[in-house]
Amino acid sequence: MIGSLQMISSSGALHLYPKGDLTQDCEQDSSRGEIYGLHCSSDVARREYLTFFCLGNREVKKPKEYKPPQKPVPDTNYASAQEFRRFMIYVHSKMMIVVDACIIIGSANINQRSMDGARDSEIAIGFVQHSH
Repeated sequence: MIGSLQMISSSGALHLYPKGDLTQDCEQDSSRGEIYGLHCSSDVARREYLTFFCLGNREVKKPKEYKPPQKPVPDTNYASAQEFRRFMIYVHSKMMIVVDACIIIGSANINQRSMDGARDSEIAIGFVQHSH
């Protein structure tokens, strides 16, 4: 309704490591601009209505897991991933809006691989807005 004020909140998922070399100043500025560009100016603290997350997976080291003959180069993303066993989940989302009343956002494709449950990890969320 025009003229009414409602508090809304929104969440988003971004890649932990954006493409490009983040050691370069221009790449850092570009990545920072990508995130801050999603915010709009307001007197309300941004954290009250807009949050971003990076989806990740933490794996336990298995007893017979392959061990590379050489240790990873220190202070690299690969070395950190091997040490802390945390890995990004690739974000590839789909969205469906039905008659402005129902929305489904998720990563799954409607195929055997995505729906199997024993292969890819998939995530989805749905919302329904009843008569307003």
